[in-house]
Amino acid sequence: MTTKFGLSLVLIVLGASGPAIAQEAPGNAASPEAIACPPSIQVQQTPSPALASDWQTRSSNDTHPLANISFYAGPPEEMAQLAPSSAQRKGKTLTSRWLFAPTDRVYWVACEYAGTSATATKPLDKNIASCVAEHDMNSSPPVLKRWSCR
Repeated sequence: MTTKFGLSLVLIVLGASGPAIAQEAPGNAASPEAIACPPSIQVQQTPSPALASDWQTRSSNDTHPLANISFYAGPPEEMAQLAPSSAQRKGKTLTSRWLFAPTDRVYWVACEYAGTSATATKPLDKNIASCVAEHDMNSSPPVLKRWSCR
């Protein structure tokens, strides 16, 4: 299984206050943005090119569950994956936060699935300033429990 916990390109976007997370007052807290990854995707794989004549290949059409998310500064094919602005482990839960600096570029989310490199991606609304994700550390690799954006 390939997940993107090891990053080959990391673009860190920090606000003017640096990596610190500002606490929102309860009365001023923005409501979470209703964004959800598809809970699973079906992936059809066909081996290519043909192998030597004494080898047989088998295609697959498997369903893969949601395992992780990533955020990008621009379309994911540009490979500008963002590292979390902060991460905190409490017990068996890892909570990661991404702060998005104001920009003319659009931030994107990529939903990643266990056992495949196939992803589901979409641009985030311009008004989203941050996202948070919780991962269950009981699994190896850790599995996404929930996430939201504000």
